[in-house]
Amino acid sequence: MDTRGGRTQAPGLASPPRSIGIRCLGRFEITGSGQAPARLGRMHTRPIYLLKAMLARGGMDVDADALVAHVWSDLDGDAGRNALDLALHRLRKLLGSKQAILTRAGQLSINARLVWVDIWEFEALCDQLPKLVRAGQSNAVHVAQLLDCYRGAFLSDESCSWALTMRERLRSRFIRVIGLLADALAHQRSSNEVVALCRHAIEMEPTAEEFHARLIRCYCAEGRDAEALAAYERCRELLRGVLGVEPSPVTKALARKLLESSRVRAFRYVKQKLDEGT
Repeated sequence: MDTRGGRTQAPGLASPPRSIGIRCLGRFEITGSGQAPARLGRMHTRPIYLLKAMLARGGMDVDADALVAHVWSDLDGDAGRNALDLALHRLRKLLGSKQAILTRAGQLSINARLVWVDIWEFEALCDQLPKLVRAGQSNAVHVAQLLDCYRGAFLSDESCSWALTMRERLRSRFIRVIGLLADALAHQRSSNEVVALCRHAIEMEPTAEEFHARLIRCYCAEGRDAEALAAYERCRELLRGVLGVEPSPVTKALARKLLESSRVRAFRYVKQKLDEGT
């Protein structure tokens, strides 16, 4: 296997723009500078699978032998290594640069100087935003950056175990950071922004019950009972339809409390009208 260049580190938020973009949160896409997403044909199956396997391992310093064992498990020895070399050649050609993938000391890395990867941007945001929230410096721009970056589950078209591990880790980070941002907005009494944030987050992760519960609580706090009940019903339908489970006892308790308070308010309203008529 050839070697090209040395080790690079995943870029932070201050990194300069790169000429190649890879999105793997939500729909998988490869874009070039000012170009539409690359069309992927049958000849790209193995190179793309190789790229996805690298991304599932972070995209940096990925052991080449481990990739061979995973992607070409049916090949032994030199046959597997030759298959890797061929796929690597095709992948570099697809990305438009021989320097897009670096190899060094038996490891493969996506070149962060040339390639922008959404999971790197997302991880950098998840590292930075909690600090900004604690310092009271988070704002709408940071929220927009996070939501633009996280467009759905990691490699949502893959069901292999190697993709599921990274998917769940990134999903957990998304849920935690959205929770922090929502708390900060609630502290600022920006209820409309909390509602918008939760609704967008639900679109990205429909079965994240935390988002539904937060949305229900926000509606309840504003006295928007009908919308809160509708949010609960949607939560229940999604959890039943996708996961085959019921909402948690905590979320069910929210719904019961909401129904009880709604009945009390309705009773008081009717009583007031009757009193006014006497």
